[in-house]
Amino acid sequence: MIRAAPVTGSSPSPHDGRRHPDASPPPPAGDAVVTDIAGGPLAANTARRLVRGFAPEMSQDSLDDALLVVSELVNNCVEHGGGGSGGFVRLAIELSEGVLKVEIVDSGPGFAPPASLAFDDLKATSGRGLRIVAALADRWGITTSEGTHVWVELAAMRVH
Repeated sequence: MIRAAPVTGSSPSPHDGRRHPDASPPPPAGDAVVTDIAGGPLAANTARRLVRGFAPEMSQDSLDDALLVVSELVNNCVEHGGGGSGGFVRLAIELSEGVLKVEIVDSGPGFAPPASLAFDDLKATSGRGLRIVAALADRWGITTSEGTHVWVELAAMRVH
């Protein structure tokens, strides 16, 4: 089942030592969030709020990784891909069989990822976002038909 997600704050839920303490109730099993969020400087915050809706089914480490990855990808959409002010970013989130799957779509022309995703230049002031995504995601990829689609998969119960 797919539902449009409300873009509102989350309500706290009990902390059981395994899940994030500020989580809203989990979507029903097999549920997914698919929504367009307004582009601009608040887009990443909105995306993080939506990811937090899945927190009850995730470990704290997985949630932290997912929030960072989504922030990086949404900020890339805002900065490079047509998701700036006046634009939008489509966000799809699903938690199924222990895997959080996120797809972020913008209207940009796409891009080729860097040949190396190593942190070679430690003095660089930009260019680290996809390296962070590659380091944290279990799997990820890019397609560029009808905009730019970046997808990631992260295990929901990882522990660092």
